[in-house]
Parts: sequence; C-alpha cells; structure tokens
Amino acid sequence: GATFTDDLTKVLDDADYQNDGAADLGAVSYVEPKLTWTGDLAVGQTATVTYSVKVKNPNTGDNLLTNAITSDTPGGNCPPGSTDPKCGTTTPVSGLSIAKAVDKQSANPGDTVKYMV
Repeated sequence: GATFTDDLTKVLDDADYQNDGAADLGAVSYVEPKLTWTGDLAVGQTATVTYSVKVKNPNTGDNLLTNAITSDTPGGNCPPGSTDPKCGTTTPVSGLSIAKAVDKQSANPGDTVKYMV
C-alpha cells in the first residue's frame, strides 16, 4: 500500500513529459502535472520508477527542471512539506542569452558611441 506523487509542475514549463512512466514493481499513472506510483512493498524491498521529459526547443520556461516527490505513506521520508534533499531535484537547462546595449540614445558628429554585448 505504498504510494508517492512526483509533481512535475516546475518541469513542464521547460519540458514535455514523454508518457513513458514505468516501474519494476507496482503501477505508474500520470494526470498532468503529477506522476503517481502505487504498489505493495515487503519490508526492505525497493521499487524503481523511471520516466523522461524532453526539453522544449526553444525553451520558454525558467531554465530549471525542479520537482519534488511527496508521500503520505507512513514511515516515509518525503511527506508533504519535507525538506529532505533526497525528495527532489533541480536540473539547470543550458542556454545562451545575448543582449546588446548602447551608451547613448542619440549621437552627434564626432561623438564616440560604445556598444556592449
């Protein structure tokens, strides 16, 4: 009777879930934006859950894939509001942002104009 929920809200602004959630034990379901695993575990038994997301191109999000798992299962280390670092991840999305600026809004003959890139 164990379960956890992986909230992808702060991932989906940068990436698309690939609808490939799988577990070696138990069952995975997905109702946007949350992936949920449910299964029965014997004492000391583990289950591995995998899924993937594809980063959008162009990426219009915040360039961070941030998510956290929560579980109401008694004895777990990731109850809602947990600060346990094992309950979440943040993955930066690489990118390049170029900006050009000029030091003057207008120029007269003989003026020097500086450009900053």
